[in-house]
Amino acid sequence: MSERVRFFYSFRSPYSYLVGPRVADLVRRYDIDLDCRGVPPMVTRGIKLSQAKKMYIVLDSKRLARKLGMPFGNTVDPLGEGAIRCLRVNELAKDKGRALEFFLAASRGIWGEGLDVATAPGLAQVVKNAGLEWPDAWLALEEPDYKRRIEENRELLAEVGHWGVPTFEVRGEVFWGQDRVEALTRKLEALGVPHR
Repeated sequence: MSERVRFFYSFRSPYSYLVGPRVADLVRRYDIDLDCRGVPPMVTRGIKLSQAKKMYIVLDSKRLARKLGMPFGNTVDPLGEGAIRCLRVNELAKDKGRALEFFLAASRGIWGEGLDVATAPGLAQVVKNAGLEWPDAWLALEEPDYKRRIEENRELLAEVGHWGVPTFEVRGEVFWGQDRVEALTRKLEALGVPHR
C-alpha cells in the first residue's frame, strides 16, 4: 500500500512553486500517495507579514529559482480571485487524478510565465497545460463542494500544527518549507517506502 504524504501549498507562495519539481520527483521515485491540499494565501487566513519579510521572500525566491534553473519574476499576483479560482479548479484536478499536474502548471504560470489566473484566458491556459478540460474547470469555479473542501484543507493544515506552506505531513510528522524535501526523503527511507 502506498504511503500517504500530505502536501499543503498555496498558489500565492513562491516557495510552493519552487518545491514543485522536487515533489514531482518524489512521486516518480517513491511509492507514495500524494494528497494535494491547496490552501488560501496566508494574508487571507489572517496571518500578517511585514514589508521587510515580503521583500526578503521575493529576493530569496528569485535567488533560489536561479539556482534551480526555474523561471521566476514574470509574475501576476493571484491574490484574490486568481487564488480562489486556482483552489477550486485544484479540487476538480484532484477528482480527475491530476492535482499535481494542475499545481505545477498553475504555479509555473503564476510565478514564471506571467499568466493572470484571475482571467478566463489565463486560467484556461493553465487548465490546458495541466491536461484538463476548460468546460469542466469553468463549472468547478461555482461548485459548492469544492468551496467546502478548500476550507477543510485549511482546517487540516491547522490540525497538523502548521500555518505556512509548503508543508508536508507523513504519519503525523510535519516538514515545513521548500528546503525540507531532503528531510522528508530521509523519513520515507526510514519508513521503508518502496522505490518505484
